[in-house]
Formats: sequence, C-alpha cells, structure tokens
Amino acid sequence: MDFNLYIKYSQKQLRFSLLTGIVWLAFFVFYFYSENDHDIGYIYLAIGVFSLGTYVYKKTVHYATIKDGVLIRNQIIPKRIELNQIMDVKFDSGKYTFMTENSAITLNTMGIDTQSIEDLQKVIAQLKLLKS
Repeated sequence: MDFNLYIKYSQKQLRFSLLTGIVWLAFFVFYFYSENDHDIGYIYLAIGVFSLGTYVYKKTVHYATIKDGVLIRNQIIPKRIELNQIMDVKFDSGKYTFMTENSAITLNTMGIDTQSIEDLQKVIAQLKLLKS
C-alpha cells in the first residue's frame, strides 16, 4: 500500500487546545497589568505558550500518519509499524489496536476527526482483504 493518509485530530481537540492557550494568555495579561505579584503571571504565560504550542503541533503533525506502508503514531517518541507486518486489528472501547508479532499501536478514536476515522476503516478493510 503506497499512499499517504493523515489521521487528524478532531476539531473539538484542536479548539480546546487553542482556547486553553488564549485563556491562559489572558490571565497573564490581566496579572501583568494589575497591581498583583508579576511572578505568578509568568507561570500563566508559560502555560499559555505551551497550550498554543500544543495546538500548533496537533494542527501540523496530526495524530497518526500512514506513509509508504508504515503506520506512525505521532508523539514525542513516534511509534511505527509496517502495514505488511500487521497480524491483527482489534476494536475495543473506541480504540483500534494494530498488532504485529512483537509490538502493538493503539489509536484512540475519541480524539480523531470523523473523516479520518472513515479513511482508517478503509485501510483496515484493505488490510483484512490482503490477509485473507
């Protein structure tokens, strides 16, 4: 299977990260311009920048990628599985688990875009056809 598929985060997840960052930055601005202690305001700044960074990361890197026959779960240390080595795919409690002989990757559908879930299901159907 030589194609590229980006499994994207849901809009709800993205909006939450963006809104959280904006709220924390608003707290920073409030504390910076008030008569309060400015030290705690810098903590708000750090949390706001981290939340906005999380938003940018989720928007650009995506939840998972299928590229050149490899499933990659994008995280700090990405997990990889070759599609041709997948022996079984299980779905339980909103999570897809892709298993090989000695490793597994779990994709939680709760934070995935609905179109990406449909695309993922098509890939799983192709995998099952190839295995049978």
